[in-house]
Amino acid sequence: MRKPAAVLMLVILTLSLLAGCMSPLGRALEREKHLAQADELDLDEILSDSEGYHFPGLTWNMTIKEIREATGAPLNAVQGYSEAGEVIYTGDGMLKRLLDCKNDETCVTVDQDGVGFMVSLVYMNSADKPVTRPMTLEELFNQYKEKLKEKFGEPEEKEAERDVNGVITSSRTAEWTYTTAQGLTTHLQLAAVYVSTEEQTNYISLGFVKDK
Repeated sequence: MRKPAAVLMLVILTLSLLAGCMSPLGRALEREKHLAQADELDLDEILSDSEGYHFPGLTWNMTIKEIREATGAPLNAVQGYSEAGEVIYTGDGMLKRLLDCKNDETCVTVDQDGVGFMVSLVYMNSADKPVTRPMTLEELFNQYKEKLKEKFGEPEEKEAERDVNGVITSSRTAEWTYTTAQGLTTHLQLAAVYVSTEEQTNYISLGFVKDK
C-alpha cells in the first residue's frame, strides 16, 4: 500500500525539481512577454494636477535607474547624445497603442544628471523593417490628433522644414501645455515628419515633455 504513495511522492519531488530548474527560464519568458505587451494609452492617466502631462506610471524627476525599476524596461540602448550632455535611451518595454496601433519603440531622454525630462512613443516606416498596422501613419496622426483635441482642447500647431544633407524634411506638431500649481510646465506633443520627396509620413511620435 505504501508503494503507490512513494511513487506519487517521487513524481511530486521530480516535478518540483524541474519547476525549480525551469523557473529562471519561466521568469525570463514572462519578462519578455511583459515587455512586449502594449495596452491602449489611457488618456485619463496622462494628465494630473501634480505631474501635468506625463507617461503613465512615472513621475517627473525620476532618474533613468528609477524609470527602469518602475517600468521593468531595460532601456539599455543609447540612441543619441546632445552637446548639453542629454542622453536618449531606448529598449524593450514601455510600449503603448494609439488607436490600436502599437508603437515601434519608446525613448526616454535624460538630462546631464540622468533625470528624465521626455518620454516619446515612436512610430516609423522602414523598408528594412516592414510593419503591419491597421492604418497609415498619416491616418494615425490625423485621427489621434482629433482624439486629443476632444480630450484636452485645441493645441498649438506648428509646421517646419529642414534641410538634412540636401533632403528636405517637413514636420507638423500639435502641442498641448499644462502648468501645475507648483509651477511645473509640461507638454504633450504629437509630431509627424515626412520627406518632401515621398508621399507618406515617415515618422510620428507622441512625446511627454517637462520644461527644465
